[in-house]
Amino acid sequence: MDDLENLVLQFESLNDDVRKQITSSLSKVLSKQVIISKMDITSYNLSEIEMIFNTINGYILTIKTLDVRSDLLESYNNMDLPQKTCFGKGEG
Repeated sequence: MDDLENLVLQFESLNDDVRKQITSSLSKVLSKQVIISKMDITSYNLSEIEMIFNTINGYILTIKTLDVRSDLLESYNNMDLPQKTCFGKGEG
């Protein structure tokens, strides 16, 4: 039960538009209205819960990846890098 509660909490941490998009998409795929709440999550079978779980976690992973990429790009742009690279002559 704790895993299902965590799933619902993850879902509830998303903004309204994202929650609507996820439930709308899942409703189309499962051909029934999907409601993700502590009361309703137990009404789904295992394959439906796996699909809900994968959809929510996939979205969260995508957002985190975009945040990391954005942070890396910002850090790179703020680095004081040399404008020119020079290589020395080899001695021989």
